[in-house]
Amino acid sequence: MLINSPAASGEKQRIRIKYSPIVEIASSLHCLGRPESCPQFEDAFRKVLRDMTPETRSDFDYLCEVTLSWTLAIDLFCYLEQHDIESAKGLLAEFPKMNDVEFVYGMLSGLASKRTIGRLLKQPQTISSWSNSTIDNFIGIDLARRIVAESAQIHERMARFLKWYWDNVFEEIWRNIGAAEIGCMGVEKKVLSAMSESSYLETCHPGLKVVHGSLTVVDVPECSWQLSDVEAIDVLLTAFSGSSLIVNKFDGILTLFKRIAVGDLGSDDIGLEELAEFLKSISSSTKFQILKELYNSPKTTKELAEALDMAPSSISEHLKTLRAAELLYPQRVKNSVYNRFLYENYQAFASRLLTYFDQ
Repeated sequence: MLINSPAASGEKQRIRIKYSPIVEIASSLHCLGRPESCPQFEDAFRKVLRDMTPETRSDFDYLCEVTLSWTLAIDLFCYLEQHDIESAKGLLAEFPKMNDVEFVYGMLSGLASKRTIGRLLKQPQTISSWSNSTIDNFIGIDLARRIVAESAQIHERMARFLKWYWDNVFEEIWRNIGAAEIGCMGVEKKVLSAMSESSYLETCHPGLKVVHGSLTVVDVPECSWQLSDVEAIDVLLTAFSGSSLIVNKFDGILTLFKRIAVGDLGSDDIGLEELAEFLKSISSSTKFQILKELYNSPKTTKELAEALDMAPSSISEHLKTLRAAELLYPQRVKNSVYNRFLYENYQAFASRLLTYFDQ
């Protein structure tokens, strides 16, 4: 569930500041394998590792190995987010049914065509001779071949582990940090509005530089993206990237991660404006009814009006308030716009409200 910042003027329209509990799941797993990289959560992560059952730990270690410490899973989840806005629980429930070609395409960061992946999956005897110089420079062709060859096993074990991780670990983490991340997004919008596109991109990580219109990795100058070829730039705020530089590009959309100063996530000041919007958004029984309808399934404004026996214009006014509070995401599907309830945000706000006075 990616949340867009309002479009700015001029060149900054391409930058969309976002946060996502779904992508943060994978980002946190990147840190779980090396807890010392994330001091705020180090003790909690070490306890998670100690408490894993042998089967769960086996899944985790295997997935760390085949995903390069979950960095390829981050790319996969970024890809899923760009194509289907859904709640974390909903997406994880559908994850086991994901198309095999789409799964491998996301895992390989879109560097191999879906046609090629489909051919390899249908003709596994050709995997050992498959070559791709771009992938070889990125993750190594041997690992890419392994991902294709073991895709069914990787998919199955990842689906099982992610469900366990959300239910037993990350849902509670998100309740603790979600509202603060939303507040950090508000701060980043103000930073973006005061800077050029190039200057803002360079604030995302010290390893990035904009040179002659290309976003370039300082230590690996051959790794760069021509900004004129990019349709949009998604900056994902994360509490878990540590010092890692995480960048990917799918279908014309460049995504990079910007680390939030995790030491500030518990600050009383972060997220207060957003918390006030949340309280405003649930200030009437009608808004609760709307959220209940959307909790069951995404709906258009017309469908909500029919379900609640109200005028579409009245529903639209309520939806406007709910969107301002980051509780809804309007997703266009063909010629219709469906309103999706961002339930994990509701959980985060409710938790923040309950604990605010105890901080």
